[in-house]
Amino acid sequence: MVLLDVGQDEIGIARKKILDVSDQIDLKYDVVLAPVIQSWRLYNQYMAVSCFYQNVQKEGIKFA
Repeated sequence: MVLLDVGQDEIGIARKKILDVSDQIDLKYDVVLAPVIQSWRLYNQYMAVSCFYQNVQKEGIKFA
């Protein structure tokens, strides 16, 4: 999961850029990446009710 600190209106633009890079890596290294891209605000808003988000919180790797 890729969490972005951008407005909801910018998430689509950022998603396109990230998926373009992901596609290049897929083709170059013959792997399949399936990034889940979400805004930080929405992630925090639904953390209490989403099992997927809770699992990301517990098992995810943080980097900045």
